[in-house]
Amino acid sequence: MTSNKPRPWTPDEDQILRQGAAAGDTWTDISARLVDRSPSACTSRANKIGLPPPIQAVAARRQAWAAEMRGRVRSR
Repeated sequence: MTSNKPRPWTPDEDQILRQGAAAGDTWTDISARLVDRSPSACTSRANKIGLPPPIQAVAARRQAWAAEMRGRVRSR
């Protein structure tokens, strides 16, 4: 008899998830790099460990870049 319970996430999988989210990859792209993990599973795991959605990570990087550029322009 096989169990329908999903296997636990490994630290390596969590790291791939964190790196992909930080890079702004979609859950589909991230799940393609993980064995037997669906985009939905990636979303659920990201929520559980407190990762922002990938699009928020991209927006945060853009805001930081824009602030840096504003600082450079003002300092001239």
